[in-house]
Amino acid sequence: MSELKSWNDFLEPMEHEIKGCSIVLGVSACRVDDCKGKFDGIRTHCNIRNPESNQKVKTCDYFYIPNERSIFLCVEFSDLLAQKNTRDDSIEKIKSLDIIRSEKKSIIKKSDSVSLISDEMADKIVNTDFILRELYSRKYSEFICDIPNESHSKHFLIVYYLPNSDEIDRARMSDSQNDTFHNEEERLNSKLATHLFAYINNKIHWLEIRTFQEVYCN
Repeated sequence: MSELKSWNDFLEPMEHEIKGCSIVLGVSACRVDDCKGKFDGIRTHCNIRNPESNQKVKTCDYFYIPNERSIFLCVEFSDLLAQKNTRDDSIEKIKSLDIIRSEKKSIIKKSDSVSLISDEMADKIVNTDFILRELYSRKYSEFICDIPNESHSKHFLIVYYLPNSDEIDRARMSDSQNDTFHNEEERLNSKLATHLFAYINNKIHWLEIRTFQEVYCN
């Protein structure tokens, strides 16, 4: 049985783990998923599982409350550009295959980068809200204490890296006009439109990592 831990026991230097990105964020946040080879995050420590399948639920990387702010951020770091490019390359290869046209169209529709990224993010957002519901239900008070104030507004941030962007690009493509992942964002919004969140704000924020650093890590 897991020991009782404090919320701050899960604090660690926030790591994005995006290959090719040398940015050091310089802040600490509470690990939600597991840190391989180091320790269990909040999800595993509290043994929060899908009640239907009894499997671990997908979740964001960190819960983060910036200093002196009454906001609670659910932060998911993802190497979206690499993921998008790899899948798009695979789709181009599928297009060249000599198979029935309708079958090829069906495969592409279900497995293109827009579907892959938006579906993965939708799962993490929905399940992160589920974890928050479980934590605030007090069912896990024997595993973790001093959970942050329930009244903090909670937001889900998808943080990615654009290697060749400059300051103007980042300002233009962060949140208000996300050109790089516009289609993924639109599909994600459609998937979540009928979902009723208990805690997470319905607006999902897409931020380039340097914008995230400038706004939330100083």
